[in-house]
Amino acid sequence: MRISVVVLVFNLEPYIAQAIHSVLGQTRMADEVIVVDDCSTDRSSDIVKGFGDQVSYLRTPTNSGALLAALEGVKAATADVVCMLDGDDYWAANKLEVVEREFVADPELMLLSHDHVRVDEYGTDLGIQDNTHRNIASILKRATSPDDLSTLLRETILQQKGYWLGSAYSFRKSLFDIAKFERQIADFGLDRLRQTYLDLVIAPFLVLTNPLSRVGYTPDTSFLYRIHEKASLAGNVTPEKALKSAIKGRTINELIELILRRNGATSAHLHRRELILREYDFLLALYRRHWSEAARLYLRLALRHWNRAELKKETVRLLAVRILGPDKFLRVKERHS
Repeated sequence: MRISVVVLVFNLEPYIAQAIHSVLGQTRMADEVIVVDDCSTDRSSDIVKGFGDQVSYLRTPTNSGALLAALEGVKAATADVVCMLDGDDYWAANKLEVVEREFVADPELMLLSHDHVRVDEYGTDLGIQDNTHRNIASILKRATSPDDLSTLLRETILQQKGYWLGSAYSFRKSLFDIAKFERQIADFGLDRLRQTYLDLVIAPFLVLTNPLSRVGYTPDTSFLYRIHEKASLAGNVTPEKALKSAIKGRTINELIELILRRNGATSAHLHRRELILREYDFLLALYRRHWSEAARLYLRLALRHWNRAELKKETVRLLAVRILGPDKFLRVKERHS
């Protein structure tokens, strides 16, 4: 079995070297390492080129967003299995050894993910157990066989309930119909595709277009997910940044909805996706001070979507933003995060 690694980078000068070193220092070496630079304007490209022929360097013609950059890397990959890595994250040293073991052991395995650890910009473990940790723990406890595990993981991907993609997932390239995928996302429009800063849409496509293949998870390796100012889950300390983040999040979920519709997702999956979109509408209304719209969406989500913990969290958010205003709330939230 051959393994390709695709590393994505855009203006990650402080972190990209560590990401690449974590690939080159694996107990099982990659057969090829492809770094896709989405038109960085900092020194990221110089750092990548400093690794010489240990990596293949690709630069997108224009800044195109993580999804299209990821596709360029996947299309260039020549191996049986493709592993993805965001350039501000890094892997445990046994990552590729475990990936090879899992794919060799199960010829029907299509998609694999694993554990993650949240760290700060310096690599210090933040000790955070998030919803994905809890969701996977529940699934592993309930699953009675590999097929049962795969069914539960497929469902959690389609419902977006907690299965880490990004720097955790790998897949068999032969099962990814790239031409079909590109035809479908083309209808979304290039301008909006550039806003899809995450490659979350690939997994639902794989799941829906390969109904007989298995999805897997292993706790035997991990990646280090770095929280820093430019990361997707950090840095929203002003209403402007929070709004920008919510708009991007909504856009990627609109694209996932398109993929679900084009590939025969159930009405239940489409309904959940619609409620996820309403969550982003709630945030947008709240940070834009559209109080009546935010209240209307809050009631709908409280009755139809949020669990008890989510309801508590969003109730606090609604009341705090209404009382303090978006600016002060986000500053307070940042200090206590």
